[in-house]
Amino acid sequence: MATVTDGRNGLMATVTDGRVMPDIYGYGQLFAFSGLDGQTSFRDDFVGTLTAKPIGIRFELSKPVTLFFDTQIKKCNAVTSSLIDIETETGRLSVVFSSRHTVTGLSPVEPKLITGYKTATKGNETVCYCGLAKLVLRCTKTDDGYAFILAYGRTLKAAYNGILSVSEYSLSGLIAGHSEFYNKHGIGSDVYARLYLKCLSVLKANIYSPEGRIPCRFTTPDRVPHKKMWLWDSAFHALAIKEFDSALAEEAVEAVLYRRKRSGMIPHMMSPYKRSRITQPPILAYAVWEIYRKTGNRAFLERNAAKLAGYLLWDLKYRDSNGNGLPEWKTERKKNCRCGESGMDNSPRFDNRDTMDAIDFSCFFASDCEALSKIFAELGDRENALLWQKKAEQTAQKINELLWDEGDDIYYDLHLNGKHGKIATCASFLPLFCGIADDNRAKKLVENLTDPAKFASPVPIPSLSMADSNFSSDLWRGGVWINYNYMIIHGLKRYGYNELAEEIRAKTLSTVNKWYEEGGCLYEFYDPFDKERPDKLIRKGVKQPEPDWRKHMHAICDFGWTAALTLLLILNK
Repeated sequence: MATVTDGRNGLMATVTDGRVMPDIYGYGQLFAFSGLDGQTSFRDDFVGTLTAKPIGIRFELSKPVTLFFDTQIKKCNAVTSSLIDIETETGRLSVVFSSRHTVTGLSPVEPKLITGYKTATKGNETVCYCGLAKLVLRCTKTDDGYAFILAYGRTLKAAYNGILSVSEYSLSGLIAGHSEFYNKHGIGSDVYARLYLKCLSVLKANIYSPEGRIPCRFTTPDRVPHKKMWLWDSAFHALAIKEFDSALAEEAVEAVLYRRKRSGMIPHMMSPYKRSRITQPPILAYAVWEIYRKTGNRAFLERNAAKLAGYLLWDLKYRDSNGNGLPEWKTERKKNCRCGESGMDNSPRFDNRDTMDAIDFSCFFASDCEALSKIFAELGDRENALLWQKKAEQTAQKINELLWDEGDDIYYDLHLNGKHGKIATCASFLPLFCGIADDNRAKKLVENLTDPAKFASPVPIPSLSMADSNFSSDLWRGGVWINYNYMIIHGLKRYGYNELAEEIRAKTLSTVNKWYEEGGCLYEFYDPFDKERPDKLIRKGVKQPEPDWRKHMHAICDFGWTAALTLLLILNK
């Protein structure tokens, strides 16, 4: 056994025989069968989240059903999205998925069910009548403890078929099978080796197999509670997935494109069966180009170039009401979600629901036009390459002409009355990401980023300036989001601010790792002052004494793009 230490921050990771496993147990961690391992079921999912005390897995059916083990943890060997291997005070506990609806394992104590459903126990079996579905728990006393199987089915027969199917496997074989993914894709003795594998675990949990109108594998931000596929989340997921499975990365993006509408519009939220009526930041062409840079697969570009172009044309046609080339988000009446399209649901930018030329929409659009130009150029389509390069340049020119505030030295949204919406957010720095700020304006943006009264919080980068009266640690009113950190780091490097980029990268990774070690999860957003565990922060104005997403949505645990972009930051990509 060897121990490696990062001298910058004192972090340590233990490496045994060159291998590390995620081994932190904590409330809210996802426990699910992955589309990487076989068939999943979006419509009839069987997903658990870990409970805090006692040791247990709460399966998120219409009412929760908890499989719990009345014993205490001594040491965790592995805690991943489909495998739990723990040394307890009474012996070793192993729990693993054998199929999408069946969990099996060995426990030193007899497993029990906590449920609000009707149950019936006979001999070594307990049947739980979960509305239209059924759960069967079978426990068998052995010399080593209790061998158990928990199977879910729409009918009692289906649940019993799950019980019978486990006989095809050995527990040791299942454990080895679920460990293989981490053994294969680990990064050795890096100080963040365990965190890296945790990122893989979260990404793996959030993969579905083909279903309904999605003919390929697809991703979700979180199997619980969101479940569906989202536009920009999928792009961020694909950027990381390409580092270990390029074919899956292509599918993650193409799944979104399969669900586009005839008009070219791509919804912000999709499932194999339904689609939403609003869109989200255009970042798919950027993702497609970055995947291609990794794979060199021209067929991937050929399949998707026209679809990507159709979507950007839809943005111009339906989200540019004043025709000035800068798109505007559609707002909503929901108090805590004024602008789901932007992804920044409750940002004070949208409190008045005004229509504005949006700095983030405009920058994402310019970036995707540039990426699409590169795609067409790679395909030998010079006419379209020039067309989309021109659109990128025109958008960049308009952003610099209309959205820069000379007095505040930052980019803002522009109200249709010609006045800037003077609310500075992390989105104000996207001109660095898409490379449209000149060197002087880049310097002014860096001054804003490094100002301790504005954006230089202990954990960078707050989603709202600390000088704003609306600032808090809530969601998009100050909470730190890893996707924006990633894009701004990328932008800083683009302009040669490598030292600042590295400082933000190091602080971001240190924070994500700290709260992973504290709570076992990778969270949706983080406290800019690093004082509270993320799932205990205010989210959309509400804070619960103890986290429970069924009572109020807290910062989501094991969130997809946090895992994806943390993985890329560890690789320094």
